[in-house]
Amino acid sequence: MKLQLPFTKLSGAGNDFVLIDNRGGEYNLPWEKVAQQICQLHFGIGADGLLVLEDSKKYDFEMKYFNSDGSYGGMCGNGGRCAAYYYFLNDNESNLVHFESIGKEYVAEETHHTIRLKMNDVNVLPTLYSPTINKIKYKIYFLDVGSPHAVLFFEDKKNRLETFPVEDIGRKVRSHKLFSPRGTNVDFVQRVNDTTIALRTFERGVEAETLACGTGSVASALVSSQIWKMRSPIHVIPKSNQKLSIHFQFVNERFVEVWLEGPASVIFKGIFCYDIRQNRLIDFPQ
Repeated sequence: MKLQLPFTKLSGAGNDFVLIDNRGGEYNLPWEKVAQQICQLHFGIGADGLLVLEDSKKYDFEMKYFNSDGSYGGMCGNGGRCAAYYYFLNDNESNLVHFESIGKEYVAEETHHTIRLKMNDVNVLPTLYSPTINKIKYKIYFLDVGSPHAVLFFEDKKNRLETFPVEDIGRKVRSHKLFSPRGTNVDFVQRVNDTTIALRTFERGVEAETLACGTGSVASALVSSQIWKMRSPIHVIPKSNQKLSIHFQFVNERFVEVWLEGPASVIFKGIFCYDIRQNRLIDFPQ
């Protein structure tokens, strides 16, 4: 059986996603395999991950996120903002949406120029590790903000972050035994000024550096507030140079009222063909 599935390609500050609207349950597909194929750059559409919207009994929709390697991605901050933006464009007359992901409620709102997503409270402080990688000892702060993140800081050389081998070190930290068996995303952070940090991220599941990472921006900002005593909001400049802003409160050793804010846009819409029996993308009929 062959299906023609409509999709929307979106970008959240450079984090790009393919979104399939499956509210109504019309499609029953192995989304892990679909993600692997559709997210390929040269043989598919190309994306950091796949967003699938499903019906929810309690909220406006449920968002499922799959990494480009097909693994289930947990919560994705920029993916959640893109899913909310899609909803605002297509279904909602207000500027507020409630949805669920990995069993938790999320709230997003649309402003004049951005999409703001309320993240879950973070009830633990960062954990410090000091592994040796390539004969160099690194200080790594670990924090789970819905997805696990290992955060490394650069303070000594002005341009070090720009030239740092993120792919090499990120891959080794991502699979380090400290973070087994799940592995972790890896964030490399440099302070720009008292309100802004620069960020590069190696994403688990993509297995490469991405242009932006929402949960990575949140984790890096929260850790920066502890290490450098930075106050909310903290602005994050990812590799895409499209600014994200993290708003939060620190109360009783907990991070509460955590909001991820930034741009979201539709890149293009289209239809792809999928062979259910062979579980693969196929040529579009002429």
